[in-house]
Amino acid sequence: MTYRETIEWLYTLRPFGVKLGLENVQCLLELVGNPHQRLRFLHIAGTNGKGSVAAMLASIYQQAGLRTGLYTSPHLVSFAERIQIDRQPIAEEEVVRLAEQIRPVLSLVEKRSGQHPTFFEVVTALALLHFEEQKTDIVVWETGMGGRLDATNVVTPLVSIITNVDWDHQSYLGSTLDEIAREKAGIIKRGVPVVTATSAIETIEVVEETCVKQAAPLTRIGRDVHVRQLSEDRHGQTVELHGTRRSYGALRLPLVGSHQAINLATAIAAVESVAALLRSAEASDKSRFTEAQLHPSVEEVREGLLRTSWPGRFQLVESTRPPVVLDGAHNIASVVALKTTLARHFPDARVVLLLGILADKNYPVMCAELAQLADVLLAVRVKSERAADPDELARVCRAVNPDARIEAVPELCDAYERARIFAGDDERALLVITGSLFLVGEALHRLPLGLGEPSRTVELTLQ
Repeated sequence: MTYRETIEWLYTLRPFGVKLGLENVQCLLELVGNPHQRLRFLHIAGTNGKGSVAAMLASIYQQAGLRTGLYTSPHLVSFAERIQIDRQPIAEEEVVRLAEQIRPVLSLVEKRSGQHPTFFEVVTALALLHFEEQKTDIVVWETGMGGRLDATNVVTPLVSIITNVDWDHQSYLGSTLDEIAREKAGIIKRGVPVVTATSAIETIEVVEETCVKQAAPLTRIGRDVHVRQLSEDRHGQTVELHGTRRSYGALRLPLVGSHQAINLATAIAAVESVAALLRSAEASDKSRFTEAQLHPSVEEVREGLLRTSWPGRFQLVESTRPPVVLDGAHNIASVVALKTTLARHFPDARVVLLLGILADKNYPVMCAELAQLADVLLAVRVKSERAADPDELARVCRAVNPDARIEAVPELCDAYERARIFAGDDERALLVITGSLFLVGEALHRLPLGLGEPSRTVELTLQ
């Protein structure tokens, strides 16, 4: 197959849907040689911030000289973004070769388990094969959904990370925060250190209870690790951090928002937890590690954070008129974070909002939060079969903010041109594109934002 044909084949697996459970992926991995058993992981779950923490960790360990794998989802523009080594996406020819290696065993999995592997299960196996073949030293490993029954939960990591717990994916994870927390806490393994930034009483109780049952030492952001924002501008922030092992002084992060300071603290707490393994490891295990591998210096941490890149998260493009903010806020908590960050950095802006949301999200509440921001709001259709109808989004937003100009303009490029007309020459105008990472990915791919040549259309339209 060609690369295009391979991507198209992978997406034919989507009708098999979301199947939470590990039997399928365990069977699949056994048939391809259990590559995960020869790798070292940092496993990340949580409602928001997983990708940002993953990007920081990958950058820190790469700066420390480790060959660092990174597995995240979804992608913004190119499928290859999901599987990276030292922040370089997997090569197209590798995707083709590994897919050809996996494809013949799928029927055997179905025969054994009675279920055909899903898109995410197959991509997870593909990533593990790639990371093993390329001899990665460490893999930063992000869950897809939940944790306990997520396909990524086949690994036993060096440290388990739970960024936070909030409302999302209730139809799969539970109708209460403590139910959702139990799914996230399902990544906690016996004796494996845990780091969490979750703070709501009902969620931290679940995490603490699980850690006690699993004899897993717990580090909590805000209790054991303390971070304080020193300054922030539209391009990043400087924070002061005191960890469990050392203080780091002032650290610069090129990501915006107070929530990113918490994510930074979470990443460093995880680095410190891994470093602590060297001190507690039995003699027979110490040959697997070196001090340099497990304990990056303060300077390596500082430089790694400074080099962190994570597009689509309050990404400001100032070369356009009006300037554009791209933010993949796709649930209530991330929408609130976006509102807070906009209020801090653009308090007097005349906001023109391009909004697209998936129908299985809590879009009435998201609209209620976002419509209040806008002088003009254009509802667009996300390129997904799960997209909410733009007319419905516009209707909900009008009920919240009847004074704003609110229209349904399904096609993103048409909406962008209309938004620029509404912005006119007003120097206070700010265009905000939000509501879905899929929408942000399409914007990065298709709009004239001066950010470089886009990737293949097929990868975007098949998300």
